[in-house]
Amino acid sequence: MRNGFREASPGYLSQGHCKLASPSAVLAARQASGVSCKCPMPASDPALANTPMPACGIAARMILRLVAHATGCASERLVASDRGTGSEARSRQMAMYLIHTSLSVPYNDVATMFRRDRTTVAHACRTIEDMRDTPAFDDMIGELEKTIELMASMAGTVGSQEVRDGQA
Repeated sequence: MRNGFREASPGYLSQGHCKLASPSAVLAARQASGVSCKCPMPASDPALANTPMPACGIAARMILRLVAHATGCASERLVASDRGTGSEARSRQMAMYLIHTSLSVPYNDVATMFRRDRTTVAHACRTIEDMRDTPAFDDMIGELEKTIELMASMAGTVGSQEVRDGQA
């Protein structure tokens, strides 16, 4: 165990425990073994129970809940297979953008989590980035990013450069 994280091994990942390993260790083990990471959701969140999660599953779930709370959209609607209402689709795009940018999760992994294609995630990120030209929307996304950064620094996980480099 280094920096509070367990070292990731292919066997450890295949058992669904990757959320306890450091992001860099998970990435290295995934690349070495070809193991796909699909972290199960906790039983306390049955609406998202079958949602595949990237290596930083806890942080991704936190962002889903944060966006759902901020936009008034139910968290299960963010990962629903249908498009939903316009506000649900926009909330989903915001969650995709924040997971990709705040956690450095690749488009393919974000797409798997939301049961979408990677090009849909790329479109969502471009759309949200374009919408950030509006000051009010930029302020809202900026506040969400600050909240993610604060929670990440409190948890000692992904979010700050020092933690990513293993210096924390």
